[in-house]
Amino acid sequence: MSDWDFARQHSETCDTLKHLAENQGVSVGPKTIVNLDVFLVPGVQADQDALERALAMFGYTGEMYEDEETKELSFTVTVEDVALTEDGVWLHEERISKIGIARGYTPDGWGFFEP
Repeated sequence: MSDWDFARQHSETCDTLKHLAENQGVSVGPKTIVNLDVFLVPGVQADQDALERALAMFGYTGEMYEDEETKELSFTVTVEDVALTEDGVWLHEERISKIGIARGYTPDGWGFFEP
């Protein structure tokens, strides 16, 4: 694996969930969100076919998007029915990040739309 700092990434996820609960009024805990989106940015050596095959082994699918203004690419993996908890989000974020890093992508956070 790369020199990616998973401890820092996990800490940021925990801080984000805490911030959402304390400052944004988002109900975290056993609540389930419909879709969790995990973002990966392709690097020079990115292999989208290999990424999609590896994600599929864990039941994930994703799609490449291009920002209309910046023209930057981002691969978004959408996970359905995720518990909005540190463990619920981190389980998928860490797994998808490791799959992406091994195939030339950089993790770029996560998000969700409140139903």
